[in-house]
Order: sequence, then structure tokens, then C-alpha cells
Amino acid sequence: MPTAVADGPTTCACHERNGTFGSVGAAEAGRTLGSMRRRRLLVIALVAILVLGLLVPAGLWYLRLHPIRVAIDDDPGAHGLAYESISFSSPLDETPLTGWYMPASSSTGRAIVIVPGIDDNRLVSGVSLDIAPTLVAAGFDVLAFDLRGEGESGGGPITFGAREQWDVLGAVEAARARGADRVGVLAFSLGAGAAILAAAGSEAIDALVTDSAFADLDETLQRELEGSGVPSPVVSYGLLFYPLLSGTDPGSVSPVAVIGSIAPRPILLIHGTADETVDVEDSARLLAAADASTTERWLVPGGRHTKSYFVDPEAYAARVRAFFERAMP
Repeated sequence: MPTAVADGPTTCACHERNGTFGSVGAAEAGRTLGSMRRRRLLVIALVAILVLGLLVPAGLWYLRLHPIRVAIDDDPGAHGLAYESISFSSPLDETPLTGWYMPASSSTGRAIVIVPGIDDNRLVSGVSLDIAPTLVAAGFDVLAFDLRGEGESGGGPITFGAREQWDVLGAVEAARARGADRVGVLAFSLGAGAAILAAAGSEAIDALVTDSAFADLDETLQRELEGSGVPSPVVSYGLLFYPLLSGTDPGSVSPVAVIGSIAPRPILLIHGTADETVDVEDSARLLAAADASTTERWLVPGGRHTKSYFVDPEAYAARVRAFFERAMP
């Protein structure tokens, strides 16, 4: 009799083998797919870190170099002063600048230009209109103005003195155009650094008073960033963005390197001992670098950054007035 062929078991064994092979292939494919996903996520994470590493420092510098403008909510008329609103241009690039000109009742041919700092305007937190009556009474015309990118002036970004020094010279020229043959400058913080650079580069400034001046921009920026807890390597990396966004070299803004060339014109350096932004030691370095016979320093106990006036307003106004009267008799 013919032998029966057992097809059933053979077919089942074949299906079992195919099923085993299919499971192994699927597992391998799953592992491959998972590995690809992990690599993709890693690439995305690295790209995100790179983008954030570029965008965050650049964004922070952009905001610092384009500060929110402080509104001007006062005027000389409210302080009993005659004045006119004026506009003039920076001799560097024709940036439009605005300010107030407050003439003395009987002109003596002398004027004082008041220069604000960063995050401020021609009011200088109220100091300019508080001290202007004292100066006007002494026969000085007073010009208070907004630096580029601040108040109501045009332009920007902020460059910590690299371009602002030309704004100072523009204001000095505006004062001379209104009849002043001798011009002194009272400047604060960023404006103080700009005024030192301006006086070193031009003899148009006859006398200079600075309040809270920094010695060197590179050092000041690094010290400020490190003081906020940022690690040194990150600080160095972040500082790379400053020249890219400002279009200027921070190394060119070094008042301590040029202040000696202002002599024989007189300088008064004012600095508060409680300055939380610019180390009071900066004023010592500026004093040491300046001409000893024509430069003096006044340390105000407890004075904060650009706020030494408020420690004793009468003493501050009298000291500044007396200095300008000696410097421009």
C-alpha cells in the first residue's frame, strides 16, 4: 500500500520557523529605529545648544545696547529757568541730538554741558535741573542733552563712549555757536568716559568734571559680568558679541589711557564710595594717570553710582560751581 504523506506537521514546522525569523528581524529593525531616533534627538539637542549659545548672548547684548528710553517728565521752566529746546548733530555721523539750552541772565561767555549716563536722559535723574540754577546764577549758560539712543535723541546702539565722545563734542560746538567762548563739561558714568575721550581728543573742552567715571571699558564689562556670577570662560565668550553688535572696539574705550593728555586743562573726578557699578578704585587709577598738578579727586562717603549729589546736594553743587569758577574765571 502506498505510504501516506504527513503534510500537516511539515507545514506547521515551516510556519514556526518563519515566525521565529520574522520576530528576530522585527526586533533588529526596532533596535535600529530606536538608535536612529536617539541619534536624531542628540543632533537636535546639539543644534539647540549651539543656537541658544549664539542667540542668548547676542540677544542680551542687543537689549543692553538698545535700552528702553527713559521718558523726560520735567523741564527747566518748572525750576524757574529760561530755556529753549535745541537740536544739533553729532559731528561723527550727523546723528540728531536734542537738549535744552539754559542761558544765564547776564552772559559771561561761559557754558557748562551736562552729559548723562546709560539708561538715562538729560535730566540725569533730576540732578541737571537741580544744579543748573546754581550754575546759571554764577553766570554760566547750561546745555543739557540726550546722548544717542537715549531720551529724545536719535541713533544707537549704545557704545559706552566710542561714538558718544563725538556727541559730547557736538554739544560743545552747539554751546559755542550760542556765544560761549569757554565750555566746561559735567558728565556722568558712560557720559563721563565719553567726555574724557572727547577732552583728550579736542581742545574745545576747557574744564571737566566727571562723576562715576570708569577707567577702562574692557575691564569694566568683564568685572560687571563676573560680579553677576557668570564663569570667566562664559564671560570671555559673551564679550565676543559686543563688537559685533555695537560695531566698535571696546579696547578703544580706555579713559585711563588718554586722561593724561587733557593737561593743562583742569579735571575734577567725583566718585561715591558706595558705587555698586564702577569700582571706586577706577577713580584712583584715573587720578594716577592724569596730570597731578591739574587734577583733583573728591570721594563722597556713601555715594552710589551717579548718585553722590543726593548725599549732600548743597555741598555737591557748591563744589562743582567753585571748580568751574576757578577753571574758567
